[in-house]
Amino acid sequence: MPFEVLTEKEAAERARISRRHLDYQIKAGTGPAITRIGCAVRVRSDELQTWLERCTVPSPSPSVALCPD
Repeated sequence: MPFEVLTEKEAAERARISRRHLDYQIKAGTGPAITRIGCAVRVRSDELQTWLERCTVPSPSPSVALCPD
């Protein structure tokens, strides 16, 4: 499947997070892989998808009570 090359703003919008948070994650080395084109930072859509999948955790099972009855 072909990928798109996204700006940081576009990638943040697609992930529904702030650009500031995405920038923090990238600088911390915990964000999606980036591509530098000159001084510009770009995020490939497939790398963004991979990062989002790595961030996914299962929901707690219904048998785990979050609040006592």
